[in-house]
Amino acid sequence: MIAWSFSTINHHILSFYIKYIKGNVFSNAIISSNAAALAHILSGMLYKKAGPRILLVVSFCIAIVFALLLMFLDLNEHALVVFVLGMKAGTSLAYNSVFLAAYDAFPTKVSASIFGLLSIIS
Repeated sequence: MIAWSFSTINHHILSFYIKYIKGNVFSNAIISSNAAALAHILSGMLYKKAGPRILLVVSFCIAIVFALLLMFLDLNEHALVVFVLGMKAGTSLAYNSVFLAAYDAFPTKVSASIFGLLSIIS
């Protein structure tokens, strides 16, 4: 439940933050969506190979590394976009992996209710 909340909140905050990056809003949104789509594709493949626990640790570590680099380095406009997209890819990886983990953990009859309950809690 904690991983669900963290990944959901981080995913939506970064999606909201994309519009404040300097440059063309539409280009930033397209690049952000492509980074998220790539992360979602990779999460499906990595979930089968590594499992949910390792995948969540790796995805949150990716997001933390890019966040720390963003915080402590003096950045120009292009590096800022790269680091925000790295954080977006890490959180998207976590966001999709918690959905896959919940799908595997609960039976099909209650999975829709569990998804709704976890979304309300987060």
